[in-house]
Amino acid sequence: MIFRQDVRDGFPAAKGRQVGSRILIRAGRPPHRPVRLEAAHAYRNVGTIATNSGNLLFQDAVYRTLRTPGTELVVDSLSTERRGVDQAHIDRINAEFDLLVLPLANSFREDFLTPLGRLTDVVEKLSIPVVVTGVGGQVGVEGDPTHAGGEIDAATTRFVRAILERSESIGVRGEFTKAYLEHLGFPADRIDVIGCPSLHVFEPGTQVPSPSGTLAPDARLAVNLTPSVPWMRTFLERNLAAYPNLTYLPQDNDTLGLLLWGEEFDAPAGFPGSLDHELCRDDKIRFFTEPIPWQRFLATQDFACGSRFHGNVAALLAGIPAFQLAHDSRTVELARFHQIPYQEYPIEAHVPAEELDASALYEQCDLTAFNAAREPNRDLWFAFLDRNGLPHGDVPDPEYSAELARADYPAAARPLTEADPRMLAERLRWLHQGTRGDELRCGGAYAPEFAPALGHVRDVQTRFTELRERMNLQSTTIKEQRTRISELTRTVDKQSRQLAMLIARTAPLHTRIARRLRRLFGAASPSA
Repeated sequence: MIFRQDVRDGFPAAKGRQVGSRILIRAGRPPHRPVRLEAAHAYRNVGTIATNSGNLLFQDAVYRTLRTPGTELVVDSLSTERRGVDQAHIDRINAEFDLLVLPLANSFREDFLTPLGRLTDVVEKLSIPVVVTGVGGQVGVEGDPTHAGGEIDAATTRFVRAILERSESIGVRGEFTKAYLEHLGFPADRIDVIGCPSLHVFEPGTQVPSPSGTLAPDARLAVNLTPSVPWMRTFLERNLAAYPNLTYLPQDNDTLGLLLWGEEFDAPAGFPGSLDHELCRDDKIRFFTEPIPWQRFLATQDFACGSRFHGNVAALLAGIPAFQLAHDSRTVELARFHQIPYQEYPIEAHVPAEELDASALYEQCDLTAFNAAREPNRDLWFAFLDRNGLPHGDVPDPEYSAELARADYPAAARPLTEADPRMLAERLRWLHQGTRGDELRCGGAYAPEFAPALGHVRDVQTRFTELRERMNLQSTTIKEQRTRISELTRTVDKQSRQLAMLIARTAPLHTRIARRLRRLFGAASPSA
């Protein structure tokens, strides 16, 4: 790599740091502040879930872990990587906070380069410590850390360098990501493998029972799928036909929009992109925008399986067995670290339908190793937090857990055609205003606790005032341009007339030759 030696030579040694008590966290919203379904979907057009509800699990886990007496936590509502973060906002972060914590997922990938670059822009200008809790890379299931690509390598190098200049170490999800960062030239002793924080918040001694016997045809089956993976269609069709009590739990914001408003989209073949899909017609689809009701629903199920890592994590946190179908490096490294039962299938693989039957996965779902690894893995998590000076409790705060249990979280989103009258009435009150999200909404939009001044949600009157001022400015500009065009037009007309006069004054060639001849011979007198 062209920058490996540069990374090694210019990298600073670790330094001890003192962390204060006011922490800014990258997260969609605080765990104790429920957001109604409509607002969760509309926020910034990616939702408070940042397009994937699985993000909530590790963000909430970090928030709960760091919530200790004397520590104030503020979420950035995903604003630190958005447009509108100017130097004034960065100065505010430096002045108002003692620490920035960035819970991330598989962020070293091509379609996250823009947000990663914006985060790096901010981090490089911060004078406070910045800690990353659980970031990962993403390539195919074979997990070759040397094949991420030059653009991703460069962006990752710049970001990790900025982080390690402001923290003792960086927390990564698994061994693949550690090998990737070592390949880029970062020292191994500054890279801590900590898995996913979502699986580190539990009461000591918690065990998830392994399945026993076989999966009954009438079993309550919760499936989580990645529609873009071709063989997922086979999985869905096979199990939908075999298990009448199957429920599909999607995690993407597009599907949430379909359920809430009937907003159709181009879903991969076999998956719901309209309310005409079998899962919608038969009311076998649920979408959760909050972890607690999500886990409460899963606690009523017998088995969970699929390709969504956090869909399976939610099931394990609810105390039911789950099986991971791994199709890329991010799911493989997490399943290995946490000892979650899994099977590897490359994205483009042709997988026999019988291998994707939930009953076959159920029989392979031995959770003995998972249960044995929970507390040692959490010890690694705590050691990482201690190394970087982050405050934390060793067990979940019982008072805060009780507060979360009392919170009025929204129920799952169901197909619009299956919504009960009360749910429909609430949605009508929301007065959905089209695809522009909540920019023009008077009330009910999600309001971030901490965001750049340019990114604050403003009411309709303010927005209209700004638009009117912009129109006036544009009108003035148009008038000035019209005046200038008129001036140029008059200049061109004048120059055209002058040119015509010059042309008129110039005699034709034959006339000029005749004149020249007369001057030469006409002067001779007849007497000569």
